[in-house]
Amino acid sequence: WGTIEVLAAVLEVDRTGEGGHFSVSLLSSAVHLMGADVLRFLATGEDSAPSQPRAGGAGASHGAYRTADHRWIQVAIGNDRMFERLCQAAGRPEILEDPRFATHLLRGENRYDEQEVMERVFAERDSAEWVKILHEVRIPYALVNRIPEFIADNELSAPFMGVATRTDGTEIPLVRGPLDPESATGESRRVPRLGEDTVSVLRSHLNLSDDAIRDLATRGAFGADPALVL
Repeated sequence: WGTIEVLAAVLEVDRTGEGGHFSVSLLSSAVHLMGADVLRFLATGEDSAPSQPRAGGAGASHGAYRTADHRWIQVAIGNDRMFERLCQAAGRPEILEDPRFATHLLRGENRYDEQEVMERVFAERDSAEWVKILHEVRIPYALVNRIPEFIADNELSAPFMGVATRTDGTEIPLVRGPLDPESATGESRRVPRLGEDTVSVLRSHLNLSDDAIRDLATRGAFGADPALVL
């Protein structure tokens, strides 16, 4: 999305000679990628099913775990001191005695075994308790918002939500794209009817005459009922 913003800015410089500023965030990009899931939830109340992230090369210490109250929490334990602080604070010092988890390197080699252990550890407490523990022992963490939680937090979700107006005047929700609204120059308008802009596009971009457009319509190029306005 940042690349698209840059390319749009280059075109704007060519057109007007003026530069500008833009911004794009990881959060807005992530919300846009989940746009279909967000709209499905708004229409049906159905939340998309989460998947358990598997441990990566950094070991299971970097991952998301489900807590006792069925929230997900992301943690990043980057060294042996952090791992020791977590085990002690969780009341599970015996994990430190397991030779498979003695060092960061060994935890990486035995990442799937560690993940199973950590899944059980995080399932013992609810998310609020884990937030308190992780904050106190200075371990990077973040609660993972599911779609219902994201929508319920209006301060978080409002900047990414909008509406589209149908031709009959009714409104439907939509998820905004991640492009910076301040840098967008496109005119906002209602949702067009099917085929509404076909003729204008053919005229302006392909320089087709009305006779040529009628001929295409007669031969079915625009469907059985194109409703073209010439």
